[in-house]
Amino acid sequence: MSKHIDKKEISSMVVVEEPSWFDKDLDDFDITVDKMTDSESDESEEHVKKAPNMKKMKKLQDNTCTCGVVYPVDVWFQLARFIYPESVTTFALLCRGTNAVVHTVQFWKTTYLRYYCDAADIPNDLRQQALDCIHGLRARTIRMLFYMYRPFVNRTKTMVPFENEPHCLVGQRCLLTWHKKIKNVWSFYFKFRKGDNVDLSSNQRCSLKSRNFEKWHQDLFYNPDNNCSILEVTCPGFTPLPIVMGLILNGVYLNVSHGSMRYHRLKLVMDTSFRATSKKNQMSMHELVLDPVLEVRVYPWWHPSFTDTQSMILTNES
Repeated sequence: MSKHIDKKEISSMVVVEEPSWFDKDLDDFDITVDKMTDSESDESEEHVKKAPNMKKMKKLQDNTCTCGVVYPVDVWFQLARFIYPESVTTFALLCRGTNAVVHTVQFWKTTYLRYYCDAADIPNDLRQQALDCIHGLRARTIRMLFYMYRPFVNRTKTMVPFENEPHCLVGQRCLLTWHKKIKNVWSFYFKFRKGDNVDLSSNQRCSLKSRNFEKWHQDLFYNPDNNCSILEVTCPGFTPLPIVMGLILNGVYLNVSHGSMRYHRLKLVMDTSFRATSKKNQMSMHELVLDPVLEVRVYPWWHPSFTDTQSMILTNES
């Protein structure tokens, strides 16, 4: 009896193995598919198509929302009285109101009077009497700050003879060259301008009967020397130079002089267009070599020495 029970228990414990799903057919699986009507399918397709458009509409709504406060222009005029000269660009980029303030005559006159003092070493065209003329007031104010404003004055001081290397002039066009003997040395000057498009008409004065005279006379941002720089090269002796006016500076090479280790050697590679130098076009380029060289300086248009070097041309002609 016990044996019989044991057999029954054992038989009840046997688990019937089902066939694996690899051996089944598709009909053996109970699959329920939710069928959609034609209208529902069309609506789903339209929803999918409209989804990206809805995102675009939300982005446009977020961009067009005006969540700021528009202050009157008088507020920005009052704040402009306390702006440092080196922060004028940042102040002009804050909003439309600050940008409009920087483009007014009142802003530049206020900046001029804040830092001006009656000094003897300032040119006559930068004195307080020049405020009556609106024409080019911004450029005159900036040039005056490099005579009076201490942080700007410190920028013009060079401690080392070759501190201002002429590599920044690569790609600029040479407009004018001249030279002058100062004491026992010779100084050679090269005036460069950034950009190929030189507007010569802006330098010409308009006649009183011209229709554009009023705009020209009230041009606050007039500056014929904008983007211009002067390269000054000091040599112990005179060296004849080729004519390079109108050519573009393609390369600058400043190294030790071949004659003596005490001096330097400067080579300027000029061409009619700005292009990379190679063995094929190297022969067609103009090379200007100054050897030996005592000192090299670069004067931007706002530098006090920029106007001093240009005044040499007028004195030589007179």
